[in-house]
Formats: sequence, structure tokens, C-alpha cells
Amino acid sequence: MTGWFMGRMAALDLETDGPRPEEAHIVTACVAIIDGSGQNAPDVTSWVLKTRRPIPAEAAEIHGYTTERADTEGRDPAECVKEIATALGKATADGIPLVAFNAVFDLTCMDREMRRLGLGSITPDGLQVVDPFCIDKALDKFRSGKRTLTATCEHYGVSLDGAHDATFDAIAAARLAWKIARTNPQIARLSLDELHKMQVRAKHEQDIDLAAYFRRLARQKRNVEDQVALNAARPDHRRVGGGGAAPGKKFLKKSGGGVDPRFRRST
Repeated sequence: MTGWFMGRMAALDLETDGPRPEEAHIVTACVAIIDGSGQNAPDVTSWVLKTRRPIPAEAAEIHGYTTERADTEGRDPAECVKEIATALGKATADGIPLVAFNAVFDLTCMDREMRRLGLGSITPDGLQVVDPFCIDKALDKFRSGKRTLTATCEHYGVSLDGAHDATFDAIAAARLAWKIARTNPQIARLSLDELHKMQVRAKHEQDIDLAAYFRRLARQKRNVEDQVALNAARPDHRRVGGGGAAPGKKFLKKSGGGVDPRFRRST
């Protein structure tokens, strides 16, 4: 079998101090060149960045880097971000596709860090991105369960030696892209340009579906709030007899009929 996945891939992963890519600072990063076997990484470069603000405890719990550890092990952020950008630029110039799991996060974060540090910005010229997260959702839209890197690797039988370690995550993302292509001929036979266009369409559809999902949640929340307000307005929920006690299990037992099923809360 031949295809884009049989050549080299440049895998990127960033671990950050927050969940919003526009605002997050990079804590650790890795760029790993994976060979055509989809397994070996002969060229791996990793970075730890000194902090410019405290790392929240929630973020440190995920990737293991506290403010103190990052400041002890890290280097100047501007130097590190420049080196990461240079590594990505070299891979792009060499025609090597960039693999990142949920690439929108990593590339947005990288772009904002470059701008923040006066290092320019990411330009799409020649950039060929392979996002296993996007591709998997396009291939298996209705699969239940989580779509994290760990869960997706488990689904495809790909080893992930240490989740939320930038080096392990980067290599696992490339192995995952390779495995998805090996097991899905409709992905393997695409050129990188065709794959890019497919991912753009898929990401657009996924964003529409996600927005619709959040709208449904909002409607459900409003329905629950309306139901609670309606229940509170019912006279038989205000007072029970002359004692003034709030209705509860005792009242339901006495009344026999329970609450009108139209206003019963689901469990």
C-alpha cells in the first residue's frame, strides 16, 4: 500500500496552562519526525518553557508541570517558541505533513504565542495538516464514548505511553494518523491536498453539529427552568393543609396520587 502516510510526518503537541487556545501559554511542546513505518521517531525535539504567569493547579494536574517545575526546567519562552516555529517551518518546506490531534487548538495556540512574543504568525502557505481527531469523527460520526487522544488510541489499538506528555502525545497522534489511513482506504488513497479539503469540510460540519448540540442543551435547560417555575406556581405546591409545611414525601404519601406527571422531574 502506498500513500501520504507511508512517508515522513511531523507530529506536534503542546501542553498549555489553559483550555482556551487564544489565551493559553505553552508549558511544554514536542515536534517529532515519524518515519514511514508509522512507529519510529528518529528525530524528536521537546521544549519546556519558563512561565510568564502562574500555572493553574488544574492545568498542572493534567500535564504535571507546576509553576516551580516549569521555571526550574524551562527556557526562555521566546527562544522556545521561535525554535518550535522553525521546526514546523522546516517540515513544511520539506513537504512533510504536520500531524496534530485537534490541530485547531495547537495551531491557534502556537499562532497566538508567536504574535504575543513578536515572532510573526503562522501562515497557511504550503502547510499540510493531518488531524486524526477530525478524520476519526468524520469516519465514525455516531460512535459513542469519548474522543480524547487516549480513548481514540484505544479504539484503534494504538499505544500511548504517557498521556499529556507532549512527546508521547505527539508520537501517538502520528501513529494514530498512520493507523487510520492503513485501515481506511478512502483516507489512504487521498492526496494531502485532497485530505486537507476533506478535513476542512468535515470540521465545518462538525462545528455545525456541535452548535446544534449546544442549542439543544440550552432548550432543555430552559424547559427544565420553565417546569420548575410552573411547579412552584401551582397552589398545591405552596401550602399543604393548614400547617404550612412544604410538600415532600409525607405529603405525597398522604395525597396518594403523587405529582401530576406533566410536571414530574425526570431522573
